[in-house]
Amino acid sequence: MPIEEPIEEPKEQLREKPIEEQLEPDTLSRPKFIPQKRTWRAKFRDAFHGLSQSFHRQSSYRVHFTFAIAAVAAGILVGLSALEWALLVFAIGFVIAAEMFNTALEVMAREITDEQSEYIRLSLDISSGAVFVASLVAVITGVILFGRPMLTLFEYMYGLIGQ
Repeated sequence: MPIEEPIEEPKEQLREKPIEEQLEPDTLSRPKFIPQKRTWRAKFRDAFHGLSQSFHRQSSYRVHFTFAIAAVAAGILVGLSALEWALLVFAIGFVIAAEMFNTALEVMAREITDEQSEYIRLSLDISSGAVFVASLVAVITGVILFGRPMLTLFEYMYGLIGQ
């Protein structure tokens, strides 16, 4: 008796099925997420909770935050223009947001499965790459903003030391 291989249903037919029939059996026992209407106050509370959790749970977030504080202090010292402040704030926000998206994806991946998954690993690698790109852009922005003032400072210090 020949073994019949299962026939894969086209994706169009899967979309027509109710969601319960599309889910794996073990996911049916999980409580369903039902979005609720929230007040603006609750939305802001949740957002600040997310900021707090990022800071307290992720060492890389704390590293980025530390560099952000150092960049702001350097901006105050060198007297950045309004446009330069805008670029600095954008670069800082870009890195912090990328780090938070990466963290959210990591948390979600841990919730989905404890097993190794090539797709989850790939998505986490891609989100880490996004943080790297954001950080690289911030470093380049920092070099553009602080390069000349730092060179002037070193020339001044070297001039004092050399005399």
